[in-house]
Amino acid sequence: MKTNVSFSRILILLASLSVFPGAVGHVSAQDNMVEVEASGVPIAREPHYHLVFQNFLVNVYEIEVAPGYATLMHQHDYDNFFVVFGDAHLTNAVAGENPTKLDLPDLGIHFEHEPYANIIANNNKLPLRNITVELLQTQGQVTQVHSSISDALAAAPPDNAGIRQALFLGTDEVQAIAVAVPKDKTWAPPHDGRDRLVVMLDKISDDFLPREENSSFPSGMLAWFPADTDLRVPNASDQQVRLMVLEFGDARQGVD
Repeated sequence: MKTNVSFSRILILLASLSVFPGAVGHVSAQDNMVEVEASGVPIAREPHYHLVFQNFLVNVYEIEVAPGYATLMHQHDYDNFFVVFGDAHLTNAVAGENPTKLDLPDLGIHFEHEPYANIIANNNKLPLRNITVELLQTQGQVTQVHSSISDALAAAPPDNAGIRQALFLGTDEVQAIAVAVPKDKTWAPPHDGRDRLVVMLDKISDDFLPREENSSFPSGMLAWFPADTDLRVPNASDQQVRLMVLEFGDARQGVD
């Protein structure tokens, strides 16, 4: 991990928000620019970030921020992206930059290059929930093909089994694909030398699953599969199943 970077006297715009108790500064309830003394805490110590998986390639966090609240200023030392669950309306205040508003649809994607420190504020009336994936290898040029998983799937033609899959973000080191599996069908990737992280996106709304030990998210939403695992994802439900799949390795097979 890199040494934590300190930032002093940055300008942050947070409209009509109350900062999470214990945050490093006070923000007015008015639409004003205020000066905040801030030092980015390591992401592992940010109380909204819950580490649920890690290995030599990724750290995966589940995040939930209540309506009208914000994270602490926290430090990102790796390239990362997140996918939101439900429509998200947030302010992203990056140290040393003007704050920006982000309005993301359900399953919207946002990518950032390291290093940076930021505060995420939830401007919505519902909790902000996302899965953030840190990519521990240095990433080359990033191509973001689609701004949301839903858009990627809508643009993908079905195969002979009715399964849709499409690249939504990629580098030379990793491909992130969206997959939609119709009922009574099974998705199985090829044995192509790639390690895979699979996230079962629709499990987020399953209230009957047990919760993660350190998160309010359902357990069993994601799993890691080493290269050439005989991976099969059957859909025995009466609705389509949507997946987010990160593929790592030397194979250079593209996704249409």
